[in-house]
Amino acid sequence: MSLFGQIPDQVPDNTFATIEAFRENVDEKKVNLSPGLYCDESATPWVLPAVKKAREIILADPNFNHDISSQLGYPEFILVARQFFARLMSDTLRPRTVWLSDPTWENHTKIWTHVNADIEQRYYPYYDYETSTLDIEGMLSALKSQAAGGDVLILHACAHNPTGLDPSREQWQRIAEICQEKKIFPFFESFSKNFGLYGERVGALHVVTSDRDTADRVEKVLRKISRAEISSTPSFGAKIVATIVQNPDLREQWHRDMKTMSNRLGIMRRRLYEELTKRGPPGNWDHLLTDIGMFSMTGLSPEKVKVLRDTFHIYLFPTGRLSFTGLTESNVDAAIERHMFPPERLGANPVPRGNVILTAARCYSLVPSASPYAIVPAFHDSESPAAV
Repeated sequence: MSLFGQIPDQVPDNTFATIEAFRENVDEKKVNLSPGLYCDESATPWVLPAVKKAREIILADPNFNHDISSQLGYPEFILVARQFFARLMSDTLRPRTVWLSDPTWENHTKIWTHVNADIEQRYYPYYDYETSTLDIEGMLSALKSQAAGGDVLILHACAHNPTGLDPSREQWQRIAEICQEKKIFPFFESFSKNFGLYGERVGALHVVTSDRDTADRVEKVLRKISRAEISSTPSFGAKIVATIVQNPDLREQWHRDMKTMSNRLGIMRRRLYEELTKRGPPGNWDHLLTDIGMFSMTGLSPEKVKVLRDTFHIYLFPTGRLSFTGLTESNVDAAIERHMFPPERLGANPVPRGNVILTAARCYSLVPSASPYAIVPAFHDSESPAAV
């Protein structure tokens, strides 16, 4: 018998399972509304012009090589992975509990389980599914009554994944006050998509301490973790970022690139909102305009997401998260058809009140009808749907 025959089966990762299923689908009208990366109007990952120019500069440098980086990363852009922070929290602060938003990026749970399965993972209320707003009172109440000193609180600094909903300045102040009062250790995750270097995994960890001596000790711990985890940090992506930031012309180009991405996503949000309100499906869709970034929640159950995938070749993650970057002018302009949906194909209660089944080549909303259920196009003309 094979030495590997007794390895237990593993549950596929939802993110990569969805990506692989989309790639394997041969339907010409398939639409991917799941990507966590920015795509252009051709629905392909966009390489920022600033990144292209920085790459050319780096490769043209006669001194460029693939030498080993320092334990703390490329000196001009200190690169420390999120895993290092979790290991630091586990080994040094030794928290009893790590608090994650409900919902959150699903990999957060896997990171903490891998680092230390004994650390309890708890969820604080964040998203009100009924109103599509931030449940700030629920969040603060849970932390105030249940969190303990030394617990780690994971926060998304900007463009919350997967909801796209961020606290206001006043709400951030209230969160800070709770952290200070309860002695909770806050950790902010941000800056994950601004250069489009998804495959390079560029990141930086900044730890603010009260004095130099503490900072020195933290650095030594990070060096130890880095050596044990990866030995030498990857540097190419970090060099690209450093080149852009340090070059005034490239930095200005990068600012224009970010506006390009933000504007396209903004137009798409507005386009989708206007068409939904025009069609009049159940629910309030204001959150499409107040959410930011690539994502918003549709409220679709995993079962309804499966129907979209299997019947219409439309791909979302099981959580129902919609990525606006998957919508393009070309796939929205495709022919929109009217389909009948018998209740048994969506389950006992197929009408998601206040939610919509969103597609690109076909954008539909589930609404009651005499059929008794019909899928009605949410888009009907060829207007360009750019993104927020």
